Amino acid sequence: MSEVAYYIKQKDELIFFVFNHKINCAPLNYIMRALTFLGSTTFSALFCFALVCLNKKLSLNAFYSVTYTMLVGLVFVHTIKRTFGRQRPCHALPQAIIKKLPPINSYSFPSGHTCAAFGMAFALSNIFPALSFLFFTLAALVGISRIYLGMHYPTDVLIGGILGFVSFLITNAIICAII
Repeated sequence: MSEVAYYIKQKDELIFFVFNHKINCAPLNYIMRALTFLGSTTFSALFCFALVCLNKKLSLNAFYSVTYTMLVGLVFVHTIKRTFGRQRPCHALPQAIIKKLPPINSYSFPSGHTCAAFGMAFALSNIFPALSFLFFTLAALVGISRIYLGMHYPTDVLIGGILGFVSFLITNAIICAII
């Protein structure tokens, strides 16, 4: 392992333990589990379905933007996860506190929940700019929750957020080219 990679790994684990150990408390466990759900595939699909049910032109635009951003992000995340195969901290670090039952056969890098949350935040902020602060605050909290719960390292979350942005850019460029 190179000196730079070793340095990043050390800092990654240090920051992980700050979120996973230092701010650990029972009430926060429930809050973080609820926040992490906002980045799940289940929530994303239900949210997109709810947008369609609103049956307004604006909500249809939001539906397409969010849905396609999520799909592009999903492709990126799963391709990268299979390429790198990084173990989750709850599996790799014996001293990690596991606050949520982790998936058995899933890799850590990058965070799919964070990618989804930031992809949604960018897509929705593009359509509802007045609510941007809310969307990005929730997305950041989803990322923090993934570290807190022992599912991801900080670099997993950082790259997940970047992939959410890239997924939005690609989707937005395609939608703008079609319209």
